[in-house]
Amino acid sequence: MELTDEIAYIKRNYPEAFKHMFIAGGTDSEGARWENVNSSNNQDDMLYGLAENVEAPPGSGCRVSGTSFSAPEASNTLARLAADQSLGDLTMGQLIDSMFDAAPPMFVKTHPTAIYRNVPKYVEARDRALGLVKEKPTPSGLTGEWVSKIAGKGIVWTEESQFATCKYAGDVELKLTQKGNVLTGSARWVSRKLEEGDSMLCPVAPLAREIGTGEIPWEAIRSGTVSASNVTFEVLGFTWEGTFITDRINGRIYEGRIIPKKGSFDLKRK
Repeated sequence: MELTDEIAYIKRNYPEAFKHMFIAGGTDSEGARWENVNSSNNQDDMLYGLAENVEAPPGSGCRVSGTSFSAPEASNTLARLAADQSLGDLTMGQLIDSMFDAAPPMFVKTHPTAIYRNVPKYVEARDRALGLVKEKPTPSGLTGEWVSKIAGKGIVWTEESQFATCKYAGDVELKLTQKGNVLTGSARWVSRKLEEGDSMLCPVAPLAREIGTGEIPWEAIRSGTVSASNVTFEVLGFTWEGTFITDRINGRIYEGRIIPKKGSFDLKRK
């Protein structure tokens, strides 16, 4: 089907929608544009699939062409790009653009003055997409004081032993200073309570002091690093790993001593 006018209409009236779609075109077994499959006079409208010999066990096969060949071939390449974690947060439109940028020109004998694009190899399309990936800037706003996003739930963790499983919740205060990728500061527990477990087997002390027991000491933050939006540091015997977005830090905590302790934290700027 000749789609030049139809595609032009979509581009003109629905430009954002067109960024999230691609159209597969096909040729006949000799590589000529075929009236029975999708085609367009615009080289950037669709990706074609040149006819190729496809083998099938046990040694037989046939020459495949048309959109029945180009559609799955292009879809496979696009799906692999979308699943590639090294491409970060590229949009579907950017991935499709990368495919077109990497698509080699193909000669169609019935239209010798026109240039059409063949489905690119995955490796070549990925190289184009990698060129669009921009390294996320290191956040500079971690400096300041941080407290529980939800009171009493700033930190939640579980301690497991052969005798009991104890789940705790509490509040934490952080004072952070960021210089480049280095994070320093101090932290202290402000309160702690037992959420789940036998109170006889799940002691509240000594990891925290309750409010009202006098001055609560600050503990130094150690080994603090910032990479892109990722934050890691050690304090109060725990390793903290999380992400930072503007006015929120959240992530996981863990300690690997005799009694394993693990949980999560969720903090906001004070």
